[in-house]
Amino acid sequence: MKPRSAAHLPLLNGSHVTSDALIETTATAVAELYADLDFGDYVGVLLLPISGDAPEDVAPMALGLYGGEVTPDVEPDHAHEELDSPYVPPSVSQELVDRAAQEPEGYLVMEHFWLVLADRLHSRLGIPVLVWEITVSIAEQLERQGGATASPHPEIDTAVSQRIDQRRTAAVWYDPDQFGLVGSAGPSSAPVPVDLNTRLSADPEVRAGLLPPGAARVSLQDRQRQWHHARIGENAWLVVLPQRGGSRDPELRYHDSEGTPFQLEHGTNGLPALWPEQAPDKPKLGLTGPNVVSYRANGWTVAVTSEMSFPQAPSKPVPGSVLGRNHGFGLRSVDDGWEAVALCGTFTVTVAGSGVPPTRFDLREINAE
Repeated sequence: MKPRSAAHLPLLNGSHVTSDALIETTATAVAELYADLDFGDYVGVLLLPISGDAPEDVAPMALGLYGGEVTPDVEPDHAHEELDSPYVPPSVSQELVDRAAQEPEGYLVMEHFWLVLADRLHSRLGIPVLVWEITVSIAEQLERQGGATASPHPEIDTAVSQRIDQRRTAAVWYDPDQFGLVGSAGPSSAPVPVDLNTRLSADPEVRAGLLPPGAARVSLQDRQRQWHHARIGENAWLVVLPQRGGSRDPELRYHDSEGTPFQLEHGTNGLPALWPEQAPDKPKLGLTGPNVVSYRANGWTVAVTSEMSFPQAPSKPVPGSVLGRNHGFGLRSVDDGWEAVALCGTFTVTVAGSGVPPTRFDLREINAE
């Protein structure tokens, strides 16, 4: 195949150029090189990228897809015609390859490049152009290029949702079959159970999680060390980060009602003996067992259990501390008074009482009788 001239193609030189800008420019240039291929009467294209370690790797082999083959389950097959891959001059792609080699997670740079390249080819050809075996599923790629509805599951009531782009909206909702919260990044993305920090989409990175009692706000840190506040819903949070998902979960912080950050884990062994500074009198030992220890005094009760279950009943965030570390509590009214709950990683503590509750709870370790 005769190489297509690249003399007119725009290039970015210099390390000051961001990876995203370099990706956009290189993808536009490489997409022009595919004009030499004959796409005939195909209704879709499947790109087969390889490592991306060499300048010529930036232009993946293209397979032609006929009617009925453009589905979320499409896979390369010997029946698919190879349309070849265009020659890419190093002057077009070398800078991108070098940038990917310098990045701690360079494969993410190349994956994003191939997605942008597919979008450029889709705009030129007017047919779906999909990338094989990357972290973004074929179903999600089809959704991006096909104009799917913005609502992932319009028939259910969402706990929290956030628009990803013009075609997709991420959402978290309660699934009675799962007995808990599930989340999805769009209509073609299968719902997944949501835990403390769950990835719903890789590009961009969409995260969702269970909202522990006492958390008034949740923030996550991206790889540029910028913090992003999540949307808060009923027992759940959701955030769309301006980056592609990597091999590590982004750092997460909870904030109490005063804005003070706290973590769930306290690094203790066993069940600590805890009592609030705000409670009257010296406590006495109450119910005990392999997975619970409790203390009581003058209408107050503190129970520490080894289970960490997320209560579904709504509660009001109030500040406090556990073992000298900041920690939020979820306060709610019950039939005979009130109770405040804190999830502490390896244990859960519940403080219950009657009358007017304190404005904060500070639990310290004690030697109880």
